[in-house]
Amino acid sequence: MTEVERLNRDKQRASIKRDAAAGQIEAIYNLGLLASTDSSVLSRFLIAIKDIDEYWSKFTVENDSMLEAMIELGTDKDFVVNVEIEVRNTVLNAKALANQLGNSSAASEVTSEVSQNDKSSPVYSSPNAESVTNPTAQLGPIIAQYAPAGSQIRLPEIPLPTFDGRLQNWPDFRDRFSTLVDQKAHLTNIEKFYYLLGCLQPGPTDVVKGITVSDATYSLAWSALVNRYDKPRQLATTLVNNMLNATVHHSESRML
Repeated sequence: MTEVERLNRDKQRASIKRDAAAGQIEAIYNLGLLASTDSSVLSRFLIAIKDIDEYWSKFTVENDSMLEAMIELGTDKDFVVNVEIEVRNTVLNAKALANQLGNSSAASEVTSEVSQNDKSSPVYSSPNAESVTNPTAQLGPIIAQYAPAGSQIRLPEIPLPTFDGRLQNWPDFRDRFSTLVDQKAHLTNIEKFYYLLGCLQPGPTDVVKGITVSDATYSLAWSALVNRYDKPRQLATTLVNNMLNATVHHSESRML
C-alpha cells in the first residue's frame, strides 16, 4: 500500500466516524425538539443529552484526523470548516433545550406535589389570563406559566402563535411573542431564539435562516423580522383591499 493510498484510507475512515458522531448529535437534538411537544419522550431526551459531550469529543478527534490526512494529501483546500461550526451549534442548542425542558419538568413536579398535598384547596385559573391562540395559524411551542413564588396556583399553559408571513397577522404575532417571550427576563437569549424559530413558518424562517443560533444573535434575528414585516402603511393598504374585495364579492353574491 502506497503512502497516498494509506492517507486516503485514513481520510475516509475519519470521515465516516466523524459523520457518525455528528449524526448522533443531530439525533439527540431532534429528540429534544420532539420532547418539547411530547412529554412522553422527555425522560429519554434527558438521558440521551448526557452522552452529547462524548459524541462531540469523538467528532472533533475524527474531524482533526480528517484534516491532517487532507493536509498530507495536499487537498486541505477542500476541507469544509463550517461543518464543525454547525455541529457545535447543534450541541449548544441541544444543551439549552435540555436545560429549559429539565427546569420545566422540575417545576411541574413541584406543582403536582403541592396539589397532592393540598387537595382540599381549590385551584383557580386566573380570570385575566389571556388566550394566545392565533386563529389564522397553527399553534407553536407552549410555555408553562407559573404564579409568583409562594403561590399554589399554576396558571394555564399558554401556546405561542406561529407566524405565516402575512402582514395582517404580524401585529398580533409581534405583540404576543414580545409579551410571552421577548420581555421575559428569566429566559436566556438562546432560549428566546429557540422559541422564535419554533413559531416561524416557511417564509419568515427564510428571513433568519442565515443567522447562527446563539445568545448574541437573538436580537439580530428579532430585528430582522421587525424590519421585514413592520410595515404599517403596506398593512393598511392590504386591509383596505381585503375589505373592498369582500364587499365586491358580497355584492356579486347578492346579485346572483
